[in-house]
Amino acid sequence: MYQKLEEYALTENFEAIADGTNISDLLEDRPGIIVNYQKNILTPLVYGGMTLEDVYNALEAFNLDYSPSTTCYATRISTGTKITPKKINRIAYAETLIKNIADVGTVRVRDEDDLARIEVLNIDKLLNSGILSHINSELNAVGFRRVTLDISGYGDVERDMVIYKPCKDEANKIMFETELPYEINIQETCQELEKLGEVKCSSKMGVAMMELEGRNVTLFSKGKIVARRVKDKEDAQDLMVKVLPSIRRVL
Repeated sequence: MYQKLEEYALTENFEAIADGTNISDLLEDRPGIIVNYQKNILTPLVYGGMTLEDVYNALEAFNLDYSPSTTCYATRISTGTKITPKKINRIAYAETLIKNIADVGTVRVRDEDDLARIEVLNIDKLLNSGILSHINSELNAVGFRRVTLDISGYGDVERDMVIYKPCKDEANKIMFETELPYEINIQETCQELEKLGEVKCSSKMGVAMMELEGRNVTLFSKGKIVARRVKDKEDAQDLMVKVLPSIRRVL
């Protein structure tokens, strides 16, 4: 897709390509973001420190029309699992089937090792034994061994950026942390963090640490980020907003 955009930009003499990635996306397992770095795609919402909630608030404030967020069928397949035409086709069939059966709004069917996990915006529309039996039968027929309905439903539920953790080692100091759902490439991340200030980095130990405006942030290769010497949750979130764009994940 980005190759096509690059070709179009070159033809139309555009100087840059930008996308709508925001800070909240950096807290999720989105391997596609790596392409942004590789192809120098601009992410103004990220560098503006805007979360998903900020984006929606801005759309409403400026009275702008927008469509609910959605993604391509490939994102329904578990990370690290081979994407095949068979999987794409049965996901497409399943989502079309459910949309035609009931007015449930947005539908996503996750393909998780032959298990179909259904997410819908209006779950009440499916809570009928006849409808559920029909969906189960149809999805079994296209290769899903099990079919489940996610009672959490579908929606852009934004997770807390940081969680408070008691800090026993430092009296009267507040500590917050977050756990990213992916591993961090410490070496590449340190190279990016150096643009913000001095970084203490050990790829061997899998850790990076830096001071930023009197606050301390420590990053671990397994995905944990710890913010220390912050005033409160808002201050910790501000620190995360500054650090997250510099993080490079393991391929």
